[in-house]
Amino acid sequence: MGVEVTGMRGATPEPPPNAPKHLSRDDIIATADRLARGSGIDGFRIRELCEELGVTPPTVYWHVRNKHDLVLELVDTILGRVLLPGPQAGDWRARLRAFFASFYDEVAPYPGLGDVMARELATPAGVRMSVYTFDRLLEAGLCEADAVEANATLMTYTMGQLLYGDLFLGSRRRSSGAGRARRSLTAVVRHRARALSGEDLEHCRRITSGLDAAAVRVRFLRGIDRLLSSFGDDLAGGVRDDR
Repeated sequence: MGVEVTGMRGATPEPPPNAPKHLSRDDIIATADRLARGSGIDGFRIRELCEELGVTPPTVYWHVRNKHDLVLELVDTILGRVLLPGPQAGDWRARLRAFFASFYDEVAPYPGLGDVMARELATPAGVRMSVYTFDRLLEAGLCEADAVEANATLMTYTMGQLLYGDLFLGSRRRSSGAGRARRSLTAVVRHRARALSGEDLEHCRRITSGLDAAAVRVRFLRGIDRLLSSFGDDLAGGVRDDR
């Protein structure tokens, strides 16, 4: 299922004559990484990348086929930084909690990364992470069928949380394919709340409170804890509902 992300190595005999001798593929990925933290994983432009690197687009395209391939490789680089805790981290539950904490900390700073991950095939690092979580669930004592279901539940919850975070925490993002900025959902909700009154206004304030980054992270990990506990409870009770 993994996507092998490759550039144009071999497609062009030599780099452009004006290509800086020191420029490498890693330089391009590192610069794209920095831009993606500010503009979003899909938001930065190749022109901005070239300006940062001091090169022209042909130089970049000698190293990567196109922006799509660059984004996929960047995603794989980000996911490759996620920790896969070993036995020294504790039992299966402690290892999975540490994994998801690391995953959130590495991925959350990049606006739009959850959306890209949801619509693209898994990258090699993404496949390794899925195998890791699946193996920990088997280690917990789940049968293979239950481990598949539990793994899917964890990934669905995690992806949903990333999309939720993008909507509520993003300040101003470029709309896909457009030159205008888009307000975060939090800003939209609060703007529309001006037309509310009484119980409706109070309800809106309650559901949009505590939406800072730290609070969202705490809520995410609390949800992970509850899911892991439910898997453990099912094991203890020997429960399997096939409805």
